Amino acid sequence: NAEYGGCSSVVSFNIPCQHTCYREHRWTRDGRRHLEYHTPSPKTPPNMEQIFGALEFIEETADGGGKTFIRSYSRACRSAVLMACYLMSNHNLSIQQTYRTLSEVQPALTFSDSQMKCLKDFNRCLLRNNSSDEDGESKQPSETARS
Repeated sequence: NAEYGGCSSVVSFNIPCQHTCYREHRWTRDGRRHLEYHTPSPKTPPNMEQIFGALEFIEETADGGGKTFIRSYSRACRSAVLMACYLMSNHNLSIQQTYRTLSEVQPALTFSDSQMKCLKDFNRCLLRNNSSDEDGESKQPSETARS
């Protein structure tokens, strides 16, 4: 479907009161895989479990040759937080480099304090996972992040 740039999967962030069954049907009726997470409010960033789950979902889609459309209801930057985490994890970008990259595409992008805290927490998880990986322990699927 050209409307979503040929994406074969969708990650959505919504708040619990939004009618999700219609949207899921909308995404899946054309054969797309759909992953939906809820946050308490539009301004609440995704939690680490949601971020790592969504990144795994995106990687599975990419491994199959597909692309993922990432969206959040009410344009509250939840999708931008996930995109930032993807760039940090898969392209070894710092938070500042990630923000600059996303700002080139969306000049009006701003992250709230809670969203910046989420990105810093995610970066710490990446650094911790990478140091654990060097010790021979398993880690979440990601590459080295820089602080």
